[in-house]
Amino acid sequence: MVVLGHAQTPLEKVLGFLAVVLGAGNAAGGYVVTARMLEITVELLDWLVKTSYLVAATLFLLGLQRMASPMTASSGIRWAGLGMLLATVATFFLPELHNVPLILVALLLGAGLAWWSAGKVAVTDMPQMVALYNGMGGGSAAAIGAVELLRYAFLANRDTTHWSAQALADLAARQPSGTVLVLAVVGAAIGAVSLSGSVIAWAKLDGRLDKRVTWPGQQVMNLLVALAVVVLGIIAASTLSTWAIVAFFVLALALGVLMTLPIGGADMPVVISLYNAFTGLAVSFEGYVLGNEALIIAGMMVGAAGILLTRLMAKAMNRPIRNVLFSNFGAGAGGEAQAISGSQKPIEAADVAAMMGFAERVVIVPGYGMAVAQAQHKIWELAQRLITRGVKVKFAIHPVAGRMPGHMNVLLAEAGVPYDLIADMDDINPEFATTDVVLVIGANDVVNPVARTDPASPIYGMPVLDVVNARNVVVIKRGKGTGFAGIENALFYADNTRMLYGDGAEAAASLERALTPDSTTPSTRGVDLPGHHRRDQRASQAPTATPTASHSHSTTPLARVISVQARCGPIRSEASQGFRPIDPPIQALAMAQFEIAVTSSVPSTTRAIRSLPGPSVPKRSMNTSSRAVSTAIQPTGRPVNRAISIQARGAVASASNNMKGQSQVTVLARAALEDIEAPEGRPQDTVVCRSAPARAGRLR
Repeated sequence: MVVLGHAQTPLEKVLGFLAVVLGAGNAAGGYVVTARMLEITVELLDWLVKTSYLVAATLFLLGLQRMASPMTASSGIRWAGLGMLLATVATFFLPELHNVPLILVALLLGAGLAWWSAGKVAVTDMPQMVALYNGMGGGSAAAIGAVELLRYAFLANRDTTHWSAQALADLAARQPSGTVLVLAVVGAAIGAVSLSGSVIAWAKLDGRLDKRVTWPGQQVMNLLVALAVVVLGIIAASTLSTWAIVAFFVLALALGVLMTLPIGGADMPVVISLYNAFTGLAVSFEGYVLGNEALIIAGMMVGAAGILLTRLMAKAMNRPIRNVLFSNFGAGAGGEAQAISGSQKPIEAADVAAMMGFAERVVIVPGYGMAVAQAQHKIWELAQRLITRGVKVKFAIHPVAGRMPGHMNVLLAEAGVPYDLIADMDDINPEFATTDVVLVIGANDVVNPVARTDPASPIYGMPVLDVVNARNVVVIKRGKGTGFAGIENALFYADNTRMLYGDGAEAAASLERALTPDSTTPSTRGVDLPGHHRRDQRASQAPTATPTASHSHSTTPLARVISVQARCGPIRSEASQGFRPIDPPIQALAMAQFEIAVTSSVPSTTRAIRSLPGPSVPKRSMNTSSRAVSTAIQPTGRPVNRAISIQARGAVASASNNMKGQSQVTVLARAALEDIEAPEGRPQDTVVCRSAPARAGRLR
């Protein structure tokens, strides 16, 4: 243009004119082509982003599907993580994305802190971390809702001081519809409730807050606050008033706190799954507000899974969903609860080890007490010891055992328990009737049989593990306190239940040591052994057998009365199991009285008496011992000989026997179990051994 403006000769004018034409063509054409190429690039980027979101959603679905099974859960987590990474990277290619450095800082800060804390947290503290992460998701959704509502409020109020012209144009181009505003309000409310409620749940689970905080009229107050949140949400969506939006968020956060305060620790599985559903729904609603397909799909999947899990947890706790929303947990039915008769019967770890070692089937029921004691590793070591002895071992899991859904599964998996040894409640309940020994560690309300038998009980109707149907039940418990429901557990007073008091990890370690070959040696309790010149002071407290007229000798007992449960199944080789039999077998218990409570349920078949291998156990003693039991037990009117072995731990005897029927017999024995006289009557009658006093003997 400059050349043409200064041209003087015709040739200069022609060349200048040509230069202007070509230059103008280059500028105009280049601009149009570049603009069209940019449009194509933007469209291509938009297509790539949406395609990436679709692929990410597919990966989410695949990951969720694989996480449904413990066998494929680890790969499912990786698939879902890959989907999240793809969606995050794709978001950076959205057109008109601003504040990228700030986004990167926020991503690094949030992801870095969460990654570090998740890697440092102990497995037993997982429930509170899950609750906290649920709250983070809800808080993110609430923040998105707040940003969108305040953005529209600023535009409506013409408060656009800090807005760029491009941002104003973009916002004006997409005026919010009524649906968008409603979903923004609903998503923000749900997210705020999930945030504050999850923080309270975290504080409760972490021991920073009392388990329950209640006051009169609490339910009415919660309902009024919920109604106020709804009213303020309607005002905020219709008027876009800043004060209404702020008040709406304050009350929504308060509602989450009020909903969670009265809930106790045992109900946390329901609460965590509920807030997980809340977080998913909030994210999905805010995804619709933003027009982000990835948020919609991911939020709907999390919300649907959370709702289903909440329903399953509430059913397992026998809680209506309305009681989850406005908690009335622990409120029992009307009427007077049934009285529990009997007493808790303690047992020593050595006797439990003998009982489990001779069993064919053992089921271990873990509960929250196992998590508190961090006993999962010791329990698995005990189970492995039993498995090496040929015992069939399973773990029974109640759906709400612990403080979060799947809490016990996580602990057992962390300890290395194979998935095929873990059974859920519906699968294992029919098997308890044929189980020899059930070991309950840290579980209380989830094994309480009154949930099925007492309509006045607070837990009536709650599905429980039917461990009371097992032949023998051993409960590891720190003390005699009640469970979360605050009621006595009838299982602890059942005839087939024994209580092993103490720390869960220490008790499991004691049982494992007692089952270790060459470590189970006879105890010196109540018997003089070479080099051990003492007697158990408790021995003098044992009752004595009633002496007959032919015996005028002293009957001072050397042993305390014990109760030993029977084993149903073939007798195993004592030598191969590392136990040391008695030598001489009964003489060490001369003038002592002990009790053997025998219970069995095996098919009616007669078996010959079998003595244990090794010269240290005379066959005669086995015969007389077996005769004593077989004569006493006559469920069908005729004696049935069964193999019996008697293990002596000092003055404490452990017996295992095979018999038929559902009978319980008490045998009071003195001296060498000779000349047995069985009185007429029911199988429960007492058998008294009448004989001359055995010569003094010691365990060798």
